[in-house]
Amino acid sequence: MTGCASNRAHTPAPVVTAGQPAITKPNPVIVNKPVPTLTETKPESLITNPEPTIMVTPELSEEEKHAAVQKMKQEQTALRKVVVLLPDYPSLGDVNRDIEKGIRAAHQQRPYNNNLQLVFIHDQLPAEQLLNKAKSFAPDWIIGPLTKTDIQAISTQLDDKQILLNRLDNATPALQLGLPVEDEITQLFNVINGSKQPIAVITTNDAIEQRILAGLQQKADANNIPVLVIEVNKQNANISQWLDTTGGIAQSRQRIERMSKLLRTKLETTPQARHDLQALILLGNAKQAHSFMPAVQYHQISWPILATSRLLPTRKGDKFNEPDFEGIRVLTPPYLLSAAGPETPFEALGWDSYQLLANPKALNIDGMTGKLLPNENNQVVRQLTWQRIHQSQLVPLKQR
Repeated sequence: MTGCASNRAHTPAPVVTAGQPAITKPNPVIVNKPVPTLTETKPESLITNPEPTIMVTPELSEEEKHAAVQKMKQEQTALRKVVVLLPDYPSLGDVNRDIEKGIRAAHQQRPYNNNLQLVFIHDQLPAEQLLNKAKSFAPDWIIGPLTKTDIQAISTQLDDKQILLNRLDNATPALQLGLPVEDEITQLFNVINGSKQPIAVITTNDAIEQRILAGLQQKADANNIPVLVIEVNKQNANISQWLDTTGGIAQSRQRIERMSKLLRTKLETTPQARHDLQALILLGNAKQAHSFMPAVQYHQISWPILATSRLLPTRKGDKFNEPDFEGIRVLTPPYLLSAAGPETPFEALGWDSYQLLANPKALNIDGMTGKLLPNENNQVVRQLTWQRIHQSQLVPLKQR
């Protein structure tokens, strides 16, 4: 985070786990080569101007921003103790480990001061008892908990010195940082908004995909944009029949046959899809895309193809060699583009929670989960990065 980390060379303060001996040195950060690889290429433009429609906190003047940054630096330098609540639920074991690893990594690479101590509480206690235990350490800030159930159970006890690891539907005194799909819905719609031409959306019955589809449908209905839903099977996401009928391939084939008869010669022309769609949106993962992208390429589909982050590997370093995905424009979390730092989404979440300590306005933060924009309800909205897949690598798109 620009302007927030100490420039002095020193060892970060100890990190301790409640009930365990102090650890005098944080765990080292394991740095792998990011996959897909970010390459230096000239940016290209998106379809339309993708300005965010989210309601963020009012923009500060330069003088106000400078004063706020200086105040934030002072408060971060004065931090002495931060408690992290990660209740020990069996289903969240891996998630909790990733969040803790991300916080430790951020503390190691960008420590605020020599004296800052992190205390991790993993006890499986009711949310209210967990919060009381955290407050018994007299912390400057509290990070967590993660689940909405736990957060709602302590909703009346939240304050402005707490960073929640999830985002609710309502305002809270505490800052809400999570990984909701609504952020991607907003960005997808901002790209297509501006034209009344229809969009096509490929989806399965997966709960997350249906949630994204519902959000897109709601926004499209409000703007009189037709949505063509292409329902596919998770195991065999074939869209050939849809392309043939609704996609216009059959009509194109019939036109070619009529012209061949008129000219009395067989035209060697590949049937083309309809040209009135402004975008084809993929909501699924790479496995599903493998099933239909060859058909899209064969018919030389000219529609811009957009995808959510679900198309990409979640772990930085996972194999990504997808020549069939050439040209797809995909929403990308910044940690996948960073040469160092977090390796997984929840490590990135932990990393960003550390960056928000004593910085509730998210000043000067381009986070690892996205650009962080807190709104008037203390909900931190993430803006992911638009990238285009080119030769199995991610290259940037210019947002004009």
